[in-house]
Amino acid sequence: MLKRILFSLAIVFIATTISKAQVTTSSITGNVVDSLTKEALTGASIIATHTPSGTRYTGLSSKKGDFTIHDMRVGGPYLVVVSFVGYESVTFDDVVLKLAEPFLL
Repeated sequence: MLKRILFSLAIVFIATTISKAQVTTSSITGNVVDSLTKEALTGASIIATHTPSGTRYTGLSSKKGDFTIHDMRVGGPYLVVVSFVGYESVTFDDVVLKLAEPFLL
């Protein structure tokens, strides 16, 4: 009986240890609104380009204007362009991402 309990505890411990994944990426998050009316811009396009590699990450803003681009390469610099039909694009240069810390635009 004691062997079964110890075996069960060992299995639970091993399963718990294996299930914890290490975070190796970062993200960009923000909110896209009209600068005058403060209304959310639904469907705005966000393109983040990792300058050294040319890797592009994309996202769209929600009904509330919120967006998050997940699973991005840590470091940078990134060039981030936010665009919406009928509006001038906004560009952010030299964005650098830290491990497991969302970058707020």
